[in-house]
Amino acid sequence: MNYFDLKGTKIIYGSQKGVILTVLEDEPHIVLIRYENEKLGEIDYEDFLTLHSNGVIRLLKQCNKAVNGFRISKKHMKEMEMREAYILPMLRHEKCHSPNIRKQIVTSVFATRNDLKRPGDSTVSRWVSDYLKHDCDIRKQVLGKKGRGTGLTPELESLIDKVIRKHYLKREGLHKSGTYKQFVAVCKRIGYDYIPPERTFTRRIDKVCPKLETEKRKGISEARKEFRQVTDVRDYLHFGEEFQVDTAHFNLGIIEYYLDRVYYIGTVSINFVFEPTTGSIPGYSIQIGQKGEQSGFVVNAITHAMS
Repeated sequence: MNYFDLKGTKIIYGSQKGVILTVLEDEPHIVLIRYENEKLGEIDYEDFLTLHSNGVIRLLKQCNKAVNGFRISKKHMKEMEMREAYILPMLRHEKCHSPNIRKQIVTSVFATRNDLKRPGDSTVSRWVSDYLKHDCDIRKQVLGKKGRGTGLTPELESLIDKVIRKHYLKREGLHKSGTYKQFVAVCKRIGYDYIPPERTFTRRIDKVCPKLETEKRKGISEARKEFRQVTDVRDYLHFGEEFQVDTAHFNLGIIEYYLDRVYYIGTVSINFVFEPTTGSIPGYSIQIGQKGEQSGFVVNAITHAMS
C-alpha cells in the first residue's frame, strides 16, 4: 500500500468514521486522521498497516454513483443515523455476529439512545452484512430499498389510468363499481388473459387527489368551497360585533317621467347589511344607475345599520 495514495481516504476505525488528512513523509511516518467529531488523531504508519490487515481499520471505497438523486428526507437521515449507531460498534468485534456479543452490543447501544423500539439482534446483523456488502455506504440499504411492486405491467397501469380519467373523473361520471365494469369490458375487448380484481382497481381510484376528483366530478366551484382553508375561526360573536355586507343587483330599469318625457335613469342595486348573530338586516342603501359595488353606498349602508 502506497501511503502517498491514502490522503483523503475515508476510514472506519473502531466505531468512528474519519478521513485521512495526510501521511507525514519524514520518518517515522505518521498517519493524521480527522474524525467526524472534528477531533484529530495520529497513528504510526506501520501500526496503521497492522490494524488494517487485522480488519480493525476499514478503508471506504468511493461511491461513483449516487444512490438517490433526490434530497434526503429527515426521516431517512434519522434512519441512517440510527442504523450506524448500532453498526459501527459491531464492527469493532471480529465475531460480532456471535449471539452473546451481538446481544450485549445492541443492548448497550439501545441504553444510550432514545429509540422507541429496540431493534432485533438478527436485524442488526443483517444491517452489518448489508453495510459491508455496500462498501460501508449506509445510504444504499436505506435509500436503495425497493418496496413491494404492484404486480401489474406498465400497459395495465396505463389502461387503468385512462379508464379512470374517461369514465370516473368527469361530471356525472360513473361510480367506482361502474368504472370497474368499463375497465373489465375494455380488457376483454383487447384480449388480456389477466384482469386485476376490483379491489386493486378501486385502490387506484382512492389514490386520486381528492381536490382533483371533486373538480372533475362536481366542478371547480364546489372544489374551492370544499377545500378552502379557514385560517381563523371564532367560537361565537356578540350582537353588533360583526356586520356583513352584500349587494344585490336587479335587472330592473328605473325610468322617470318629466314634462311628458320619459328618462331612463339606470338599474337598481341594494346594499344589505347583515347581523350574523340574529340574522337580521339592520341597514341598507339603494344605488341607482351605478353598476357594481360602490364604496360610498356601502358606507351609507353601514352607517344606516349603526345609527
